[in-house]
Amino acid sequence: MSKSVPPLVSGAVPGLGHVWSFRKDMPALMWRGYLEHGEVFAIRLLNQHVAVVIGPENHKIFFTETDKKLDMSRPYAFIRAIFGDLAFLGSVEKYQAQRNIIHMPFRREKMQHYLTIM
Repeated sequence: MSKSVPPLVSGAVPGLGHVWSFRKDMPALMWRGYLEHGEVFAIRLLNQHVAVVIGPENHKIFFTETDKKLDMSRPYAFIRAIFGDLAFLGSVEKYQAQRNIIHMPFRREKMQHYLTIM
């Protein structure tokens, strides 16, 4: 079974990918990807291909499914590399201290509501 890979946005620099474009003007990079490929495309940050999915219908699965169906380990590792050990990415103690604040906006009922306002 082959994996379907989203089309890559133009302008990737060998070895760096879209790092400079992402850092300089991320909204412009996302807009270029949308204009070139529509709602689903990829950018490359160093050696990591990153899928970009735009639009409420495309986001629906991410807002309505649980971690039991979606493997979040790779995205969490990527987020940790960018933002550090915050909230649920941090130590057990740090997570427990912040848990009540973090969980409220991510409750299933709230996530489903977000689709109607996107």
